[in-house]
Amino acid sequence: MLKSRSKFVSTLVLLTLVGLFFSSTPPAAYAATCTSTGVTTDWNTATTWTGCGVTGLPTATDDVVIAAGHGVTLDIPSATIASLTVNAFLNLNGNTLTVNGNVVNNSTGSPGGIGALNSTLNINGSSCGTPATLTGAGDLFAILTVNVTNVDTSGFTGSKKAVGTVVVNGTGVARTGTTNDIDYNITQCVTPVAAVGGVAEYISPPAQPAQGWLQKFGLIAFGAVLMVGGVGLAVRKW
Repeated sequence: MLKSRSKFVSTLVLLTLVGLFFSSTPPAAYAATCTSTGVTTDWNTATTWTGCGVTGLPTATDDVVIAAGHGVTLDIPSATIASLTVNAFLNLNGNTLTVNGNVVNNSTGSPGGIGALNSTLNINGSSCGTPATLTGAGDLFAILTVNVTNVDTSGFTGSKKAVGTVVVNGTGVARTGTTNDIDYNITQCVTPVAAVGGVAEYISPPAQPAQGWLQKFGLIAFGAVLMVGGVGLAVRKW
């Protein structure tokens, strides 16, 4: 009887944990690849793009590709996307573009590359251990500031085009000095040390701890502990 009751409690706790885990996980956003059409040139115009989602415009979850022979102008103060590939010309037009992923700059034509007066390009990697990348031999031009966070720029061999100052600064693969007229000031990206179980904090275990813990309603390692009314219910390894 006692053994059956213990098994029932363990099963109930397990089902509760699974329910909490899935109910707290938001549905994945739809990601699309937005490719330039060449029909129009303004970023914020739907006919400039094909393959985008419902809005017809690039969103924060979308990969953006500017096809060869096409020019696109960022005509809004700021925009955020998931990745960027430029095979022609991206005029930032004095505005700010944030890319939370890889940037490939392939264009060396005229006009071509990425830039414009007093513009900003932000590139963000997900973590130091798996940085985003800035690659390609395309040009960066005019007065452009590129801010990188957890980015590897070692694969970028482009040069500064026309007049102006191009500065790349932030964290990632260490790189300083000037290469191809582009000034770099990138400090070493330090990989954070993961704690046991992949988390930094744990709920205090009961007197006889299980092999893993429930931390902030996330299922960790091989077992868990559920704090209900100050009582720890240990779940055996499954």
